[in-house]
Amino acid sequence: PEEVGSFFSASFSLLYLQSVEQARVTAWSSVVGSTCLPAVILLIFTRNYILTALATVNIMMIVVCVIGAVTLFGWTLGLFEAVCITLLVGFSVDYTVHLAIAFGEADAALTRQQRMHMAYSSLGVSVAAGSLSTFCACLWLEAATITFLVKFGSFMLLAVGIAFAFSIFMFPAMVSFAGPVHSQGKLSCRFLSGDNKNNKNNKS
Repeated sequence: PEEVGSFFSASFSLLYLQSVEQARVTAWSSVVGSTCLPAVILLIFTRNYILTALATVNIMMIVVCVIGAVTLFGWTLGLFEAVCITLLVGFSVDYTVHLAIAFGEADAALTRQQRMHMAYSSLGVSVAAGSLSTFCACLWLEAATITFLVKFGSFMLLAVGIAFAFSIFMFPAMVSFAGPVHSQGKLSCRFLSGDNKNNKNNKS
């Protein structure tokens, strides 16, 4: 009623439940958006829909495995877990995207296996070093006394380990089996490939 004036909730439990619900919505929306964005970026830079599809499937499998492993730990989707899931796709994308772009930049005249070998040779060490440095940095969080930091460290160790395993073992196997051969799956984008510029120079 108007005579009551303004009011606000003073219940900590109610405010906490509202925060958890909002965090859950934000977590799942960030997972969906962060999974679609790398697909668009890969399609722009590789200009190959087959390679983009394989990399996107690999990223989705990483997300599903990490969330499934979290469930096996007995964690419920609370506020802390929602924050962790919000950051999940960022670590799941990194290694796979690097190898996918390296594969796309390799000589198209080579076979799938040879192109994947070149991707390993050019960025394999960097991917391994990046995952190792992140993994070692997260180990220190296991010695923390704050509950969130310990849980966050465990989540990051799990996410980095699964992302590295899928990018090093699963993704190369997928590409070597069903990856693009020569110009297969290549999109013809003249404004991206520079064909318009070459045509103008030839006409002049």
